[in-house]
Amino acid sequence: MPCAFHQAAQGRDGASAHLDTDASEAIIALMTNKTAPVVDIPEPPQDFDALGWIKQKFGYELTNEGLKPVLGFLLLWNLFEEKECNKHACIESIRTSVERRSKGLNLSPYNIYMKFIKRNYFQNPDISKDLTFFFQAAPTAAKDAKTEKPKTEQQQVTSAFGVPESEPDLCALLFLVRRVRNNLFHGEKTVPALSSPDQMKLFSSVNGLLATYLNDG
Repeated sequence: MPCAFHQAAQGRDGASAHLDTDASEAIIALMTNKTAPVVDIPEPPQDFDALGWIKQKFGYELTNEGLKPVLGFLLLWNLFEEKECNKHACIESIRTSVERRSKGLNLSPYNIYMKFIKRNYFQNPDISKDLTFFFQAAPTAAKDAKTEKPKTEQQQVTSAFGVPESEPDLCALLFLVRRVRNNLFHGEKTVPALSSPDQMKLFSSVNGLLATYLNDG
C-alpha cells in the first residue's frame, strides 16, 4: 500500500507529481528525523538605496540630512503612540492622554508651539479658510467631555486658535500633530516637498512639541 506521502504526491491521473529535489529531500528528512540538507535560500539585498532608487525612478533629489526632521518625527510619533495612546493614536486616545495628565501640568512650555502654529498657519481672521492646510481629509468626530456631543478636530482647533490670545490647548496641538502624521502617510505631503524649508520647519517644531509632551509624562 502506498504511504500517505506517496499518495499526496499523486496527480489526478495517478502519475507522480514532479517535486523539487531539494524540497523532497527536506520533507523526507523531516519525516525520518534525519538532518535536513541545507538549502541555500537567497536573501533580499541588505544595502538597498531607497533615496537613490527614488531619484532614478522619479527624479527627486533627497538627502539624509534634508530628511532628518522627518525621520525624527517618525521616531517621536512612534514613541508617542506607544507610550500615550496604547499603540492607537485616535481622537479619543489623545483626549484620554491629555485628561490623564492635565492636573498640575505646566502649560507655559507649549506657548511657543501655539504661537508658532498660529503665526504660520492661521493668519486669516476667518480661521476656517486656513484649516485646509492640516485637514485635507474628512474630519474625525470626538465626544466633548462636558456635553457628550460629537466635537470634531476642526472645532477643537478653531476654538483654540480662532482667538487672538489663548492658553495652550494640548488637545488641539496634538490633533494637529496627528494631522501632520496623516498627511505624511496618506500622500498629501509630496515626497519632493518633504525637505523644503517650510516642511523642515514644521517637522522640527512638531518634533519639539512631541518631545516636550513625552518629557512631561
